[in-house]
Amino acid sequence: MRPFFCRKCMSTGTILVLYVIAAVAMIGLVKLLVHLSTSVDLAVARTDLQTPTPAELLRALVIHAQWLYIISMMVGVPWPASLQWPLQVIGGIWSSTSGSSIGFECILKGNKAAPVAIQQLLICLFTPAGVLCGVLIIEAGIHYLRPARSKHAGHDFASVVMCIVFMFLPNWVNTALSLFTCVGLDNPVEPPYQAQAVGSWWVEDMSQLCYNRSSYHRGWALGLGIPLTLLFCVALPAGVFVFMWYSRKQGKLADMDFQRHYGFVYRQWKDDWCWWESVALLQTIALVIVSTFGFALGGYHQCLLSSTVLAIVGMLLLAVKPFKCPAAGRVAVFSVCVLFFTTQAALSFIPSTNINPGPVYGNIMGAVILLANVVFLASTTWQLVKVVDWAALMTAMRKPACCRRPGGRR
Repeated sequence: MRPFFCRKCMSTGTILVLYVIAAVAMIGLVKLLVHLSTSVDLAVARTDLQTPTPAELLRALVIHAQWLYIISMMVGVPWPASLQWPLQVIGGIWSSTSGSSIGFECILKGNKAAPVAIQQLLICLFTPAGVLCGVLIIEAGIHYLRPARSKHAGHDFASVVMCIVFMFLPNWVNTALSLFTCVGLDNPVEPPYQAQAVGSWWVEDMSQLCYNRSSYHRGWALGLGIPLTLLFCVALPAGVFVFMWYSRKQGKLADMDFQRHYGFVYRQWKDDWCWWESVALLQTIALVIVSTFGFALGGYHQCLLSSTVLAIVGMLLLAVKPFKCPAAGRVAVFSVCVLFFTTQAALSFIPSTNINPGPVYGNIMGAVILLANVVFLASTTWQLVKVVDWAALMTAMRKPACCRRPGGRR
């Protein structure tokens, strides 16, 4: 995803250091989310539905940060100075490992087979594979030091893969759709004037005419963009829906072994709505689509469409109530309300024919937006801190998986 702010080229060493730091941080976050979703939740019987589990709260924080980052990428929204730095921090969390915002174009060397723009897209696509390898290396080290865990390697691998898909889906969808983002520059004019750039140009490399036979863009868009778009936007949500619907029909949801494999996908949803993760994926995909095609839509219509998506998400959560824990559902609705307010407030930053908001208004409204998001993040984090039994968590991480039983006893 492209950041809404510009950045000068940094040195090669700085770029690589930032990339490694971001990758290590993402590996740690994936490992924590997987552990909270399997080891801790499975060690305690879910009898109290009034308190969200640590995994549910952490997922709520991750989704809020993801969606806030997607909103911050809206093209044409002049975010005020009071929001510039906070949104850069959010952008750094999600985009540093993608290669699109830490200046990889400064060190990449293009060639006919893979120009710089294509190399950046490939980095965005394959970074999750690197994170997966990093997590698996950590798991291999744990299994080597504690051989008793080795028979659960399959459980860990399935959970890690699904967690990485959850974390990187917005980046994957944006990368796939960015192959189709084109913008018109010049319109044809009457002689003696001459337009220099008539046609539609690829946003990632403005020297390339979109779908032109002499442009490398056509081959990559048709050969890579279409398969990736079908995979991430159609096959993935449909596959999750079919798999969970079939698994529920077969009565597998309560099976402990099945939960260790696939609990990350369905354990927070009611049994009747065990396939709701596919809906959650479609919601994220919809927001990314609005953000990715911002050059064609413009800032005003991006805000309207993003608000519409968030309003539909909120209405679905209130009408269906898919969360097994009502408190977790309230956290999700709180998040959607804050993000809806953010997109609506962003509309007021866009100059119109009659009203042009000044910097004073922008900074005040920006501070209000920042406060609303900080209140959600801080309150959810505080709930997470209170819910986690840190002593039990450390004990569970030290014990071999084969020695843990429901109830947390050996």
